[in-house]
Amino acid sequence: AAASRAAALPVFPDASALATTSVGLESGRQIDFPFSLLYLAVCMQRVLSRPDASHVGKLDASCKDACMVVVKFYCLYRNLSAEQFIDRCRREMDTTGAYLSPNLVQVPFFGTKTPLALPQDLKEALEAAVRLQIDIESSI
Repeated sequence: AAASRAAALPVFPDASALATTSVGLESGRQIDFPFSLLYLAVCMQRVLSRPDASHVGKLDASCKDACMVVVKFYCLYRNLSAEQFIDRCRREMDTTGAYLSPNLVQVPFFGTKTPLALPQDLKEALEAAVRLQIDIESSI
């Protein structure tokens, strides 16, 4: 392999997206996620905005389960706070010998017209989808 002077630079979303979010389960237990529910909603919207058959993995508007697939990806990060997620990234970078600056590179995730508060019914629907995904995974 050719020598390279390239450097890896992890870029994180800003604190409005990379924010510890707790979702309550039926049992009363709380599960933490490192991303906000608004982040989840925008990810779903972006997937649904893709034209049919435009995504190699078929995750676009033509996928009838597109939103739940996005929720499944969101749930891969369960039981992690935003701080734990960043720490895990730091450890992974250290393991590979890469350097991660103490000053994280963070970029805005939301547009300037994006409200930072979700309507209550959307918040409840997203939490229900997360609970459903967790139930599905725990029954396998």
